[in-house]
Amino acid sequence: MTTRNDDTGPKTETGPDTGAKPGPDTGPDTESRPGPETGPETGSETGQPEERTPRGPGGLAGILANCRLGLRVLADELRWLVTSGLRGYESRQVRRRLEAEYAALGRLARAHLAPGDKAPLSADGEAGIVMGQIDFLEQELEFMADDMRRTRKEMLARRRREMDPDDN
Repeated sequence: MTTRNDDTGPKTETGPDTGAKPGPDTGPDTESRPGPETGPETGSETGQPEERTPRGPGGLAGILANCRLGLRVLADELRWLVTSGLRGYESRQVRRRLEAEYAALGRLARAHLAPGDKAPLSADGEAGIVMGQIDFLEQELEFMADDMRRTRKEMLARRRREMDPDDN
């Protein structure tokens, strides 16, 4: 709102300032009269009404769209928490199994060296089987960690594609 102070009277309030400069159609006398390009719904430069979109500022539809988007993100993150929790549980189980295999290998080495033999364990007996299990479990742990990282990246990329307001 702007105020006017001319010599003929006190300050009076006029309509919203549209940024228009006085010209032949506007002047001190016509400034307070609403015209086709003044009013609360006009744009600052074009004089056309501002378009309100569902995601536009101030509309109820925009607020509801933001709430809906927030709930979708929350649901997506909760799903990720459950998934990562279950995969973390699986990973801990594989680590426990790996520790058990290392313990079995240690027992085999101790049993082999007990009589005083200094010969290395042979890879064709039980030690070879245990070593194969250890290699497999270590590879499995690496795969699981890579899969978690890849899944998270894909999930975030999918969320960006589906929920980006610029693409819809």
